[in-house]
Amino acid sequence: MSLARSLDGRGATADPVGVLLTDRGSAPGFRSGRRLRRLSKRDLDQVQVCPRLFIVCAASTLPEVADLAADANRRHRLRGLLIRQDVETGLIGPMLDRAGLRMWENVIVHQGPPLPERILRAWEMEAEDQLIAAASVAGGVLFALSCALERFEVPIRKIPALVRMRPEDVQALETSPDGSHVHWPKGDIHLDLSSLRYVIDPAWRAKADSARVGHHRRFGEAVRAMRERHGLTQAAVDGLSTRHVRRIENGTLPKVSTLRLLARAHGMDLEHYLKAVAAAAEQLDAGSNGPRCRSRAPAAA
Repeated sequence: MSLARSLDGRGATADPVGVLLTDRGSAPGFRSGRRLRRLSKRDLDQVQVCPRLFIVCAASTLPEVADLAADANRRHRLRGLLIRQDVETGLIGPMLDRAGLRMWENVIVHQGPPLPERILRAWEMEAEDQLIAAASVAGGVLFALSCALERFEVPIRKIPALVRMRPEDVQALETSPDGSHVHWPKGDIHLDLSSLRYVIDPAWRAKADSARVGHHRRFGEAVRAMRERHGLTQAAVDGLSTRHVRRIENGTLPKVSTLRLLARAHGMDLEHYLKAVAAAAEQLDAGSNGPRCRSRAPAAA
């Protein structure tokens, strides 16, 4: 199936992405998929009409794709120019100049797999805004690149879990193969892209906090519904004060030890209690139970 066919609505997806792959060493395992279509220089007509285009090449062959890259970038169609470094580092700049290309934000110079395949796989899954392409630490800053080629700079001092680690351990990070998170083995710390956005983006943080408050409130309402269904009063939960139960039902997220006390009061083990609470929450969301209680913003449990 041609990319042009995808463009006119008869193909597999209405959001096609073309990948002009001129360097097999960059992404040896890449194949066309539902969203991504592998192209070659023989598919010049499709490359020129592709609304979203990646060009994957080696630094030594930049002149061969320079005109295509410049034209796609000028028309705002170039999503990424992924260049495998097969020459000395100091030569990359001059080679970009020789090819007539500037260091655009969507130009990524890499050492080869797995970075290009990680980026392309994320686009195939339509998860490019959620997955991490690469990350490193330098000068007290965590630098991360999303698979949408968005750059993040997060001061280490703003990540409490990393502040407590030795500098050499902070630098020893790994990006998961699927790009879902960055991992620090020494402290067994995992951070995903949402966590990084939460630290540096006030709008994202406000949105995430609002969603978390809503989740906690729904959980509290479900706990209340379960208690009332079992004919229990707030004072009837052994080990918890009436005030503590009220706070949970108003949106304070309980600790595991507290959940065990709630489960025991209902004659259940923790696993079955949590499943029952989840079912009660679904019923409340569907409007099939009683009125929702008025709730306050969650406090620290």
